Amino acid sequence: MATRALQADPHGLTKNQHFVSQVEQRLNAHNPGARPENQRIYEFEIVDRDRHQVRLVNPKGRTISSSLSMLDLFSFDVADNGVRANLERVFSTYEDRIGDLTKKLLHAHATRSNEINQEVFDLFVAKMVNFIRNPFSVAKVLNTFGIMGQHHPTDPQVYAEYHRILTGRRPQQAHLCAKLGISDQQYEAWLRVLFMLLTPLANGQVTMLEQALGALFEGREHALHIHLHTYTTQRCLLSDRGWTVPVPEDRHLVFDFNLSAQAFIRYAFLDYEAALGYPLPPMIRQGLSRGPKLVQHWYLHDDIVALDVFHRRIIEQSFERVFSSGPSPYSVTVLE
Repeated sequence: MATRALQADPHGLTKNQHFVSQVEQRLNAHNPGARPENQRIYEFEIVDRDRHQVRLVNPKGRTISSSLSMLDLFSFDVADNGVRANLERVFSTYEDRIGDLTKKLLHAHATRSNEINQEVFDLFVAKMVNFIRNPFSVAKVLNTFGIMGQHHPTDPQVYAEYHRILTGRRPQQAHLCAKLGISDQQYEAWLRVLFMLLTPLANGQVTMLEQALGALFEGREHALHIHLHTYTTQRCLLSDRGWTVPVPEDRHLVFDFNLSAQAFIRYAFLDYEAALGYPLPPMIRQGLSRGPKLVQHWYLHDDIVALDVFHRRIIEQSFERVFSSGPSPYSVTVLE
């Protein structure tokens, strides 16, 4: 049943809740061969965005089990005995696939295969989950998807769980709102949006998020270019927001995501008319609407210029921290 997906574990006791999955962080661990509980990642505090200066928080790194997480961030009803209703298992349905999807995309890069369209979409959905559940992006999420918080499920069983967001006990709420600089109303609206976007509202039905992103992928008003960058020795940063935008959003829709310690991926939805600088002729527009969606894969290796842009945008757009598998990220000044 759809409602069962809302429970994080059989006992509902998960308190330390990650907003960038441990799976993704472990793909950036500086000691990937260690036991999971001992894996660590280098954490940097942003000092000067314009000068791209950071400071290493701890020369030993930080344990991934405690990194990019907050206590009860997604818990919407906490009982006196510690049992909590939250969104952890909803997230895990996406997180559990990231490792395998990443492996398939890196294999496609190595073999120059284009038979990865489904994997490219599935990874995009999983990465966008990081955007909507990021506590540092609450205002942007509400601006983008806020309308979803004004609706509610019609299935009685799903609605019964949703109703707990409206009436649930959340002793952590005041602390979280003060920490994040958001109001009670924003926090509650955000939880409602997360529920509506990520919970299957009927058996066999894909989530609202997947429906929205599927429409974006299939839209014929733009081409889709996938740029997959890998590096031999350089390390790729991971943002505390989980994603960055490398170009102004008024022309094209472009997203960059860390893929692993030495790879990142770019999804570029390129508007035809913005690229041309003038409206499409009616015959061309009609042809695009009838023809197959134009999707191109670009495999690049050791493109240092692209890595420089990727890192600069991460420093500029992250909330306050960036992460890496190495202590000296390329094109970033690490202060003493």
